[in-house]
Amino acid sequence: MIPANTKLEGQFLGGLLINSSEFKYIQELFHEELFYDEKNQLIAKAILSLNNASKTIDLINVSNELESTLRINPISFYDLSLLTNDAILNRFDEKILILSEFYIKRKMMFKLNELLEKTQESTSDVFELLADNEKNTNAIFNKISISKTFTALDCAIEMDQHLDKIDKLMDGELIGCDTGFIELNKLTSGWQNSDLIILAARPGMGKTSLMLKFVNSVLNQNKSVLVFSLEMSKLQLYARMCSQITSIPLYKFLKEKMNPYERELYKNETFKLSNSQLFIEDKSGISINFIKVKARKLKRDKDISMIVIDYIGLIDKGNNNKSTNDQVAEISGALKGLAKELNIPIILLSQLSREVEKLNDKRPMLSHLRDSGAIEQDADMVMFIYRPEYYGIMDDGAGNSTIGKAELIVAKHRNGALSDIIVNFNGNCTNFY
Repeated sequence: MIPANTKLEGQFLGGLLINSSEFKYIQELFHEELFYDEKNQLIAKAILSLNNASKTIDLINVSNELESTLRINPISFYDLSLLTNDAILNRFDEKILILSEFYIKRKMMFKLNELLEKTQESTSDVFELLADNEKNTNAIFNKISISKTFTALDCAIEMDQHLDKIDKLMDGELIGCDTGFIELNKLTSGWQNSDLIILAARPGMGKTSLMLKFVNSVLNQNKSVLVFSLEMSKLQLYARMCSQITSIPLYKFLKEKMNPYERELYKNETFKLSNSQLFIEDKSGISINFIKVKARKLKRDKDISMIVIDYIGLIDKGNNNKSTNDQVAEISGALKGLAKELNIPIILLSQLSREVEKLNDKRPMLSHLRDSGAIEQDADMVMFIYRPEYYGIMDDGAGNSTIGKAELIVAKHRNGALSDIIVNFNGNCTNFY
């Protein structure tokens, strides 16, 4: 089957005939080969011709252009008007990316078939085949790449828009995604778009639990979150979220029968969660490419507002001769690039090295990040969890109890200050608050 969506092609072209002002936003990706249907290709060619001549793109002009360029015009004015009946009227930038995916798949299919035929010829030169393959790949890439260089005026306009957005915030409203913690919100103004946030700790400190607290807070804003859970199953993850919300001990969700009151409490208190825009991918051993493909699809289809990944050490690094440090560096760099591309925050969980256990003061530092210094370099924020009680330290040296307390240590903050934030921890419900 040839990869194509001719219905979407017609809806897309019909939308441009109605709302031609959108063309300037997608023209870098617009070309006639984007469309598989031959009639749609002719319409796209007419649109390009009108745009090059600085003429208005509408039903009449496109019809006239087709009539003047085709000896036998297979596309009537009535045919064009039918396209407008089922036209898309917004999100042209997303739809053209979908059409681009189909275009890429078609080109790859055709080129790979050609390459397969040539490899079977006894006279074929292997180096010519490699060169042709590279040339074809570059040609496809050039068709779909967008590379706009922004001027200072572009930046000034975007800054004014950003400041206007801040001015319109209500008291207590955040520019980013709510973290769920007042002091952390003050420090960050919420999780910011395009940021890569590293949440790191030794095993048993509660990385996953804190991550789920962050997820719940964003879901409570009626936003969508994608969770890659490489260690726990979706049931285990969901149980922890329910325990946090209801304060019913976690073991009651996983191992022991609830009493009628607890069962009713669970049903009532988690109704909002069960109907939220939470998406969980709990497949283990996934690669960074799988994460990128899945994230792009969910951003396109569900407009996700945040991604969390638990955790970097479990992402498949592939079979190659690179060192673990280099492989982890590639993953962290790719995730920072993905955060920028999708313009959403990504929270990435990470382990700390055992070196921290050898110190008298167990508070983690940036040098304790496991496997690669590139994690620190790529991150916009690095946050550690430290619970003195875990190490049998029951007071802070100033007479204050550390029982049920945790420190969120913001050790790196590219766009703000550093801070140690004291929060509460309930081990029965694996909840920070």
